[in-house]
Amino acid sequence: MRPAKGASPLGAPMAADEAPLASSYQLNGTSGAAQTNWATIVAADPGTPPLYCSQPAKAPLFVAGQPSPGPALLAPFQPGRPWPSEPGLAVPLLPYAGVALGTGPSAPTQIDAGTLAAIEGSVISPYRRRLISAASDPSRQAAPQSSDAATPSATPAGVIVHARSDGSYADILLAQSRNAAGQAVMLGFGSPADALQQAFQGNSLFLVVANRENLGTIVDYAQQIAGGVPGGSPTFPNAVTVGDWVMEADIGSNPAYGDYRSVMIIKARPGKLVDLVAATDAWTAAATFAAPSILQDGVPGPPDPAQIANVSQWLSAYVNDAINSTDDLFADFASLAQLDDWTGILVLAASVAAFPKDLAGMAAGIDQSRFLAHHFGTRLSPVDGATVSIAGTSSVFGLIHYTDPAYSETMGQTPVAVASNDDYSFLVLELQALFQNSAVKRFASLAQLIVSRLFGIPVAGMVSTNGNDFNAVLFDGAYQNSGGVSTYSLSTRVTFGFEMASAVLSRVAITAASLNTVSTGVDSQGNSTGVSVFALSGLLDFAIRSDPPSIGFDLLSFGADDPDDPVAGLSFSRLALPMTYSEGPSPTRTIGFDASAISFDPSRSAVRSGSLYRDLALTIDGMTSADSGGIDALGYEQMLLVRLDASAPSAGGWYGLVFKVDFGTPGKLGAAVGLTARMLLAWGPGGDPAGTPDLAAGLSLPGMSATSPLSLQSVLKLSVGRIILARGGASDSTARFLLTLNDIALKALGLLKLPPNGVTNFLLFGAPEGSGDAASLGWLALYNENPPPAPPPPPSPQIEGNAA
Repeated sequence: MRPAKGASPLGAPMAADEAPLASSYQLNGTSGAAQTNWATIVAADPGTPPLYCSQPAKAPLFVAGQPSPGPALLAPFQPGRPWPSEPGLAVPLLPYAGVALGTGPSAPTQIDAGTLAAIEGSVISPYRRRLISAASDPSRQAAPQSSDAATPSATPAGVIVHARSDGSYADILLAQSRNAAGQAVMLGFGSPADALQQAFQGNSLFLVVANRENLGTIVDYAQQIAGGVPGGSPTFPNAVTVGDWVMEADIGSNPAYGDYRSVMIIKARPGKLVDLVAATDAWTAAATFAAPSILQDGVPGPPDPAQIANVSQWLSAYVNDAINSTDDLFADFASLAQLDDWTGILVLAASVAAFPKDLAGMAAGIDQSRFLAHHFGTRLSPVDGATVSIAGTSSVFGLIHYTDPAYSETMGQTPVAVASNDDYSFLVLELQALFQNSAVKRFASLAQLIVSRLFGIPVAGMVSTNGNDFNAVLFDGAYQNSGGVSTYSLSTRVTFGFEMASAVLSRVAITAASLNTVSTGVDSQGNSTGVSVFALSGLLDFAIRSDPPSIGFDLLSFGADDPDDPVAGLSFSRLALPMTYSEGPSPTRTIGFDASAISFDPSRSAVRSGSLYRDLALTIDGMTSADSGGIDALGYEQMLLVRLDASAPSAGGWYGLVFKVDFGTPGKLGAAVGLTARMLLAWGPGGDPAGTPDLAAGLSLPGMSATSPLSLQSVLKLSVGRIILARGGASDSTARFLLTLNDIALKALGLLKLPPNGVTNFLLFGAPEGSGDAASLGWLALYNENPPPAPPPPPSPQIEGNAA
């Protein structure tokens, strides 16, 4: 086809073998001039304008073919747009039919097929499309308004395009995934603007998108699930899911110059990714799409074409860092980046919008400004040949590789320091999730919980640090898929022992811990919120008190025999550290301490010989606590501790163990009705480990309250004087605990009615051998009758007389 007269500034070619380009032209350079023929299209019938169609060579469109036996076959589809009506419009067109390829000494063009194809794809074709697009009707450029029904079509990679008869696109579906509930989640463009359509129709598509100017309204995952994707105006549904992992292309959310996020790459041309990201002249409509926008007060600013070179440098460094990494998590991406024929969609430094529910609490320990997916993308979407739609889900791949700035993988199971004055501080050190074929291939994570206080007592340090110098419990993440059901866990592998700053509770060991999600939600500002719980199990190792040293006074009974022995003691579980958090511009996190549901297992506990628990055959009945006030507020009469110098717990709050004390039955003196009291051994947050313990002990009989005298309901009413707990004997090995209730008035525990002028003392003690069996307990009641009052003395005789 010869150019129209006057259409080309060069005129018609003078010789058939003339080179189409000046010899000084450089494909990737800036010097030299490119000259070629120009042409236009003239309609044979003025009433029927010719149609123009352009498609990427690696991504042509196909539609449903004619029905036939066997699998449905797709047929080529070339939706055309009317040739612009602008008079005299001409576009560059190379006369390839007359080109003699070759690079030898005698070759007339000194050009090979690859170079010629690169010139056409990178220079001629994009320029031709820009001219045609600029000459199109303004209304056509703003948004296609054709009312024709859109025909579904698909590329070989499974990108679905609904195209109208005038060549406009109703939508472009890049990928479709489904969350764990089976809801469809889309990545693509609805009612795409003309600039975006022009880009997708280019012959050598390599689209780098760093601003959202021509994408339409972003429809994120939450909006898609809540209401789907609205129609009628340009939209950009921007999410993919793998199970309950949600990643989003939050394009345009670049925080600063040179720091780019959610950069999308759509590749439908030959060439290695690592090479193409470095060659901005190979990018499709770079000035329109690749100019990044920087966030200004949380809102994307205008695209800045001056930063396109910076985007290229950032992309080159990003891709090459992955290629050069020795971490095998990057191997798939590194391979993809060096394949000449790979085509597909990539989003680099993408947003992570949601965790699986099992791991929701990890959000509270992550710096959300740095929590990104290294990449996600799609290779292939299966197409239903009958409906020309994505059959099931696209093949999504990706990688989340998060590391806290203070942590390095070379540190292994070593915590980091955290600047915090809180009792508890949670931090995720690393999180890795590798996705292949829309499934989790690998998952690993490491998190730390720094513990500065337990049971009201400050933590002094670790029992054995092994590099753990920050009082931290380390949690490892794990993933399991059983029968298609995915489960994640975050739990401890080893025991963590803590030295306590207390003369009562000397050590605490955390033998097992896990982070469990309780609830998740969204607040009124749209910020994610949640409640998770650290569930702890372990051992309470109480101190042995000796005062004087020759006779021990082992009140709390549970623990190791020697402070240098491994941690042992009272086995507990279901201790909770509830964590509430919210994300957003001002994230919050609060971790508390809740022992209300704690339970104890005596069978797994270490009880020392000669201790109160063993001597009086006590039974552990739970734990109680109070933020203020003394133990009497809960109905306990304080006991005098003989041979133990202790101070009552301070007003700053206290915790205590509750024990059942079985007083037995009156034997042959009465009915076989047992009586059980409760003993409280409480400690406060004060007390130096080598000083006076912050400790109190109390006794509560049935019916006792904080406002009434000691009362045993309908059995008896009585008052009690001082309650004494002592331990005595010739030596520590023979010493035993003795509980004495003094001055019991009116009735002695239902045994018999005593005269009103007497009092009873009641003593409870263990068997000499200290078997720890309630049946071996003994008691003794002593009644003392007061003697009658002496008669008044007779009056003194009166002596009469005068004073001298």
